[in-house]
Amino acid sequence: MKKIHRFWVVLLAVAIVMAAGATQAATITGVIKANNDLYDPDIPNPVPGRTFAVVYQGETACTASYLTYGGIDATGKFEIKGLPPTLDKYTRYFVKTWSDQTKEEYFVDAWFNGNGINGYYDCASVTTPIVLGASETKDVGTIKLQLGDWFSGTVTNHGNSGSTVNTYVLVLQQQLKDGVPTNGCTSPIFSISPTDSSGKYETDNLPIGNYFLQTYSFKNYLSAWIGFLGTTTNCSDALAIFANNAGNKISGKDFTLSSTGGTISGTIILADGSGTMDKILVNIYAYDASLPGTCKVGRWVTTAFPNTDTTSSEYGKYTTPTLAPGSYYIQSYSTDGTYENEYYPATVGGSTTACTGATKIDLNAGDMLTGYNLPLYSVTNSTISGFVYKTGTTTPISGIYVNVYESTTTAPYYGKWVTSAVVQSNGSYKTPYIPKGKYKLQTYDPTFTYLNQWYSGTDPSVYYASSAAVVDTTTTQENINFYLNP
Repeated sequence: MKKIHRFWVVLLAVAIVMAAGATQAATITGVIKANNDLYDPDIPNPVPGRTFAVVYQGETACTASYLTYGGIDATGKFEIKGLPPTLDKYTRYFVKTWSDQTKEEYFVDAWFNGNGINGYYDCASVTTPIVLGASETKDVGTIKLQLGDWFSGTVTNHGNSGSTVNTYVLVLQQQLKDGVPTNGCTSPIFSISPTDSSGKYETDNLPIGNYFLQTYSFKNYLSAWIGFLGTTTNCSDALAIFANNAGNKISGKDFTLSSTGGTISGTIILADGSGTMDKILVNIYAYDASLPGTCKVGRWVTTAFPNTDTTSSEYGKYTTPTLAPGSYYIQSYSTDGTYENEYYPATVGGSTTACTGATKIDLNAGDMLTGYNLPLYSVTNSTISGFVYKTGTTTPISGIYVNVYESTTTAPYYGKWVTSAVVQSNGSYKTPYIPKGKYKLQTYDPTFTYLNQWYSGTDPSVYYASSAAVVDTTTTQENINFYLNP
């Protein structure tokens, strides 16, 4: 990778670290080295300040959220402290390496998985999560990294007119499926790299293997692939390109984009008025007549984003990136689960969650189709809100979190983490929309200034979930207040 900002710091990742006092904090240690005993004994080991260990937390490596990272010393050892203990499957840990390509560190990033040698490049292959006990130090072993080649090139518009800003290059990894190699249409995405202001790009370092390169643009350009005879807009004509494990740049992988195609637009309508437009995406899928049954929704093609400005007359309107002539399906996607994911329907003025009821949209070159609207209906419409005060006062506390857990009647008297809310400067908090049900709430202070306490309905709040009050969200709940002790 090239820049540490790629590890977006998700604020709510802090919230799901659960409740842990400073004395309970755990530590992860390990060693990162070069795999120079397998390929080339002259390969230098990772350099401090160039290679790091990155910690994620969640149920699986693929769904885990970034939490923190730590550097290595001259021997490759890292030590990451201050981690709350694991409470359930949602608070397990995963560790991945990260090498800074801009500082000429050309190792392929890999996940630790308890095997102590090569790790895994694919998050789905990580089967050994890290479980931490209170005050425990867990050694995850030694991982040995391989060098990787990377691709570079330039993305330009046909005739060298028009900007290619907001265009990305997708690296698709060729795999075997039922003994047959995948192609440019069916290979999964391995990594994504942006273009700069002049259209140039460089991919991440890649493990040895075959790859396809594809563009994805938020501008008026069709997606394109590197083909046998240059750029092609037909994914089946994509060229498989071999990357070795030598740490070399494979340059000259250039694209010339065409704008011949069409667009589809419409408006997302939040039918019951709840939720926010910034949590909604519109996915476009190809029509695939070869699929069995009546559902012909094929591969994902692109994503459109509705207008989120509530003061604009264009609020909720979306327009797809330029699409190649063909047939498509449109489906909304609610990123926080507030709304059902709906297909553009077979009946005018409605929508459907079943792909068998979706309407196929035929698009010709030059078409600018409009009116493909989607009314969305929420599946969750309850929130919990309140204030956090110093005990015995109405002095607000800010900068901490309120975690929401499912309520249970058996020890430890709370279930899995559901969501979190950030406490504002006036001490107020409000959760996202959550399913109707029964919950218990607990504060979490990442600075450990205040003890983590459960909502009890009284002043002060309590320290044990068994004594916590149950919040029933059959309706929206307000004035669920906390009173904390330092």
